[in-house]
Amino acid sequence: MAVAVRTVFTSRAKNSTDAASTDGFCFFDYLNGLDLEKYKNSIHVSRYWGPVAEIAKTLNDGISWFHIFTPSNTTPNSRIAKNILRSSNFMTRESHYLLSSCLNPKVLWTALLVYFKIFLASIKLGSKSTLFIDTQTGIDFTSLFRDEWLDSLRGRTAMHHAILFCSIEDQISQLPPQKAAIYLMENQPWEMALIHAWRTFQPSKIIGVPHAAAKFWELRHFVDPRSRSINGIYSFPEPDLIGVNNPFMHKLLENNIFPNDQIVDLEASSFGYLADAQVDTHNPSHLGEKSVLVFGDFSLDLTIRLLTATKELNTRITKIFRPHPMCLIAPEFLTEHGFVTNNGSITEQLKVAELVIAPSSTSAAVEAYCLGIPVVVLLSTGTFNFSPLRGMDGVFFASNEVDLGFALESASATGRTNPKPYFNIDPIFARWRSLLEELQ
Repeated sequence: MAVAVRTVFTSRAKNSTDAASTDGFCFFDYLNGLDLEKYKNSIHVSRYWGPVAEIAKTLNDGISWFHIFTPSNTTPNSRIAKNILRSSNFMTRESHYLLSSCLNPKVLWTALLVYFKIFLASIKLGSKSTLFIDTQTGIDFTSLFRDEWLDSLRGRTAMHHAILFCSIEDQISQLPPQKAAIYLMENQPWEMALIHAWRTFQPSKIIGVPHAAAKFWELRHFVDPRSRSINGIYSFPEPDLIGVNNPFMHKLLENNIFPNDQIVDLEASSFGYLADAQVDTHNPSHLGEKSVLVFGDFSLDLTIRLLTATKELNTRITKIFRPHPMCLIAPEFLTEHGFVTNNGSITEQLKVAELVIAPSSTSAAVEAYCLGIPVVVLLSTGTFNFSPLRGMDGVFFASNEVDLGFALESASATGRTNPKPYFNIDPIFARWRSLLEELQ
């Protein structure tokens, strides 16, 4: 109940979708992908969709945007975020909303019923599942998963997901008919709720688009192929199409036995700038002062480790730190470790970088790789190598500070090379345009 009470308190501001366009496109992503400061000044900049948004507008004036709330300095809570979006919508004549953020009495009552149904079903299932027993070896992994299993069926997570499910269903049910839904695909719980609600209340297709590079061990992008048919065709909530931005992701989905006719190759919407940036790397006048660019991780521990491990880098080289948007670092700490912050775009920062150091989880390392910049990846202690650049030439991996020193020496000796292919890049976004035209 504490989850329900907190959600009621934080969702008091209205989030009506009455102004949503009839017969238009709906885009779903995270609020941190929208530059709110520019949006207040009638400029729509999306770090997830890039030029795709403008293409959609040229084909259909009706565009609606739904964002999962993410706290930041400018929007510490969802009520402030909704107020900013509402006032900015009025100024720009666009339609931006928070997804699953308004808990009315009807949604709350329905969510409580759903929660108690799950709770009662979990009693029959018990506190143990055969899913946790390996069929080949007979090893029982229940002790590793029991607490999470029970929390997802009877605890706070179960209540949170019941509210998420019912509030998204309520929100989508109020939308007028739309041409299609296009969402940022990471196989998060809200996506499962969205797919269900869209299939229930909308007649059009829903398309999932992973915006970043496919990480090797990131299993959340995939499902057990048996779940697609064990209780009937497509029993697991999946989109009608998956739009992939690179051939590596396409191959991974094929290996996961995802139907090939439901995979569509699209341009990398977040990385279209690479087409121009790759040309600039051959023009010395664009390089300016050389620097080392260090990317932060969403994990504070790994970010601190990165900054500490690179503290003794050549002091004659400017060390620029670019934080992960979900893990900001105090300026005093950066100054102490010899780093400077640079508020320029990632395009500008990569133009002058002669070396990039990054955690294995960030796709920013792939951008550097595409531009021919030597990349050093520092692995997180005790975890797998998630980097999408495993096995790529010009990429150096280090699992500890000693290895990092050798990797930095090798990377420095390599220097910048010619641009390397990874993403589907096309400055006119012909594939995206073709898909959106088909959905009209």
